[in-house]
Amino acid sequence: MVRARSKPAYYFNGMGSLRQRPGGWRQRKQRGASLLLFSFLVTLVLLPLLGLAIDGAVVFWVRTKLSSAVDAAALAAGRSINVYETQAQNTGTAVTVAQEWFAANYPSGWLGTTVVGGTPTVTVQPTQTATQQVNVSASAVVPLYFMRLLGKNSITISAVAQSSRRNLNLVLVLDRSGSMGPAPTGSNACPTMIAAAQNFVSMFTDGFDTLGLVTFSTTANTNPIDYAPTTHFKSSSPSLSSVIGTISCTGATSTAQALNVAYQSIQSTGLVSALNVIVLFTDGQPNEIVETSWPIKTQSDTRRSFYSPWSSTTVNASTCGTWSWWGGQNYNGVTLAGGFTILLSPGSTPSSTGYTGGVYDTADSVAINSAPGLISGGVLNNCAFNTSGSIYGRQDVAYIPTTDAYGNSTSSGYKGTPDTFTSGPYAGQIRNDEQIPGVMAAAFNAADNQATTIRNDPTYTIMIYTIGLDGAPDVPIDSTFLERVANDPRSPIYDSTKPAGFYAYAANPSALNQAFYQVASQVLRLSR
Repeated sequence: MVRARSKPAYYFNGMGSLRQRPGGWRQRKQRGASLLLFSFLVTLVLLPLLGLAIDGAVVFWVRTKLSSAVDAAALAAGRSINVYETQAQNTGTAVTVAQEWFAANYPSGWLGTTVVGGTPTVTVQPTQTATQQVNVSASAVVPLYFMRLLGKNSITISAVAQSSRRNLNLVLVLDRSGSMGPAPTGSNACPTMIAAAQNFVSMFTDGFDTLGLVTFSTTANTNPIDYAPTTHFKSSSPSLSSVIGTISCTGATSTAQALNVAYQSIQSTGLVSALNVIVLFTDGQPNEIVETSWPIKTQSDTRRSFYSPWSSTTVNASTCGTWSWWGGQNYNGVTLAGGFTILLSPGSTPSSTGYTGGVYDTADSVAINSAPGLISGGVLNNCAFNTSGSIYGRQDVAYIPTTDAYGNSTSSGYKGTPDTFTSGPYAGQIRNDEQIPGVMAAAFNAADNQATTIRNDPTYTIMIYTIGLDGAPDVPIDSTFLERVANDPRSPIYDSTKPAGFYAYAANPSALNQAFYQVASQVLRLSR
């Protein structure tokens, strides 16, 4: 076997001189220096960079987890605050809840970390009359692994979260008119609306949020209202949800009155610094005008007397004197005033013909013709009030005044100027014998102006949210009107200087729950 022999590092040339063969000790020395430099770079540069990347990823992961846990703790603590508790009680509850939520989202010893102090720090501070601010902070010591080579064993990271809990004072206003009743005259939406409204109120916090209810059809319930605002709307008996469950849908649509009742309800609570909200649901168009002092017909005028047997009803002004309510209060027969309200509304067919609603006693929500001792022989003390006064208002009332019972203009607003009489004893006055251009136009204007009054209140800064259900058999929903009422940014007259609300549209009953949810999300986002 022939073995290769390495050549010596030195040799003699032909002249007898000693020479170094290429690749000798100098070359080996250079290779050794390169290896030494590489080892130095790996030890002092590459390994630290690799360790920094790994330890940095762990720190980032812990920071994200810690921030999420602190955020969850702050939100839960804010939601737990109860308006009836003292500041000390609120703080104690918030601390307990925050710690529970933090522990659930950041387990003890996670990735070998240690929470400084064992629990987060929680403080609750009232920033103004109706707002509680919750601050949650936590720090965690994160062990390092590769960076220990450089003498760094651990690092401490911190996270801070804050939530504000503002008192919410909300009045839910629900349309219970006949158009949502059984078919064929209604859309059968009443049960769906009830379920959606019950789900809506369940989203708010008993013991902190204040909720009330106003329902309306031909009239709004006023004495008392359906459910007076309370923070115990879930725990009281009856609960708000149970009262909503008793709603029955029938009658017309007195929108302006319902808005006014809700407005007065918010004022009565006196929560000036709260988030004051009115949520109006309706499936139709306003068609009621409420007034406590109406001009009664005192002159013969048979143009609006087309119902037999009163087609020739006339009024003898000389015998239309004062008359007495059975409680002893006197009312003038020419200008009806006091405890009575005349409600003008069109019939089920939105045309220029049909009946117009008449006189009601709003305190008892009964038609005047059903009150004992008032009707005799088809007339009231020789005035034009007939035995079906709730239907024949156009025979009893001379015209529609320019304001309703709450000071809202009927002669201007969303529908502009309603039709007026062009001749006869009431020339120039708003017609009460025309449904769409007369009664409904005035009703639209009254509701529109009532909403404007509510938004312009500088003390309570009330926000109005509206929900419109389409598909009623008689008239479609007017989305533009409801955008105006809410001062929705989509409204053609949106005013950025006034509280901005939101309009949610439901094309059919199956979309109602989502519409209520949209509004709840808007309100909760503002109040939390």
